[in-house]
Amino acid sequence: MPNYEPHVLLRWGGTLGEDTWTNGLRIRHPSQNETFMTGWANTWQNDLASAVFAWFNNPISYHNGLCRLGWVKVNAVNAAGRYIDQGNTNLVEYAGAGDPPPSGQNRIAQAAWCVTLRTAKKRGRAHAGRFYVPTMMVNTTDTGVIPEVKCQEMANAAQTFIQAVNDVDLANDGTWVGVFSPLEPLVERVTRVEVGNVVDTQQRRRRQITETYYGTDL
Repeated sequence: MPNYEPHVLLRWGGTLGEDTWTNGLRIRHPSQNETFMTGWANTWQNDLASAVFAWFNNPISYHNGLCRLGWVKVNAVNAAGRYIDQGNTNLVEYAGAGDPPPSGQNRIAQAAWCVTLRTAKKRGRAHAGRFYVPTMMVNTTDTGVIPEVKCQEMANAAQTFIQAVNDVDLANDGTWVGVFSPLEPLVERVTRVEVGNVVDTQQRRRRQITETYYGTDL
């Protein structure tokens, strides 16, 4: 059974062609009072949704052109990882099919770039986290990797986004994006963002795409 430090869960996503996509971050709050954290999520949901919207629309976040940002959720969660307020998902929805990213370049749904979240810890529980962004970035160098300049741009975009989440409630110095252990009440602050130069794949995305086969008889 999970045993988190209670915190605020920020999630967002939408459609990806015939598939769907989701990403998320966990936010550490200095108060362990469930009522207070639930109120904080209610108060700041629109500001956090604006931070997500800006991230999605940042040209150097290189989201897949098939992506549509359809929703953002902000919820306080308990030690079991469940919403504290079961009756309110704090959902911000975007009209129609959702907003497309500025890139406009459609790529295969499984392609993703990994945002690695580093902390001051080098190893052990809660030392690092990650989330996978559906990407249009499949152009590579002669050695088959993403160019360094593109990786740095993506890392800069992710850093700007996480800093914007940290800055939503500046009066509350204890509120920040962290890496949480699901096994014990342990959390470390994210201090660095990294992006590797190899395109990742998300095989689970294929499960929702209808695959058509083409062939030729011998």
